[in-house]
Amino acid sequence: MAKKEKSGDAPLDPLFREMEQTGLHAYPNPTRQGCPEDKVLEKFAADPLAFGVGDPTFEHVTHCSPCFQFVQERRRGKQQSHLKGR
Repeated sequence: MAKKEKSGDAPLDPLFREMEQTGLHAYPNPTRQGCPEDKVLEKFAADPLAFGVGDPTFEHVTHCSPCFQFVQERRRGKQQSHLKGR
């Protein structure tokens, strides 16, 4: 269930937080069945727009919690590195 919106939050922030939690937990794949190689996930994390919505990697990441988490961690690390460089 989405949390109540705080004042100052963009209208879609609660939706995106809920989507993130779903991606991180709703699709367990303990045996990592069908997961792309790490180098493909790294490319996806670096530039997700280079992958079309119908691309198998895009489809997999949106339905595999371990891969979704891998991508989220890489993207957060990239954002933090970018902020440190300011």
